[in-house]
Amino acid sequence: MSRTSGLRQRLRQHRRMQEAVVPPNPIEEGGMQGERRALSKLRQVFGDDDWYFFAQPLLPDPDRTLGRYEIDIIGLAPNGIVLIEVKYWKGPIRLVNGRVRQGR
Repeated sequence: MSRTSGLRQRLRQHRRMQEAVVPPNPIEEGGMQGERRALSKLRQVFGDDDWYFFAQPLLPDPDRTLGRYEIDIIGLAPNGIVLIEVKYWKGPIRLVNGRVRQGR
């Protein structure tokens, strides 16, 4: 079994476990769809030859309530690591005093 298929299988199992306990949230579903689209586009643009992408890895973080932190996408590039946080926002998005703002 390849690393990618094993990861996909674990993510599917993780999602089934979550859905069994917590009803689906439309906003979270939109966010997950956005993450899937972003991951697909990244793989399409950069390919899997030199880049490796990991979706929703859980990293240990003792300062958080659950003891872990999720990053949407991690990209391992030939010359570094890229951490990508995907957002599901509607409406205008702008930069104000160095901060991203949503809405008017």
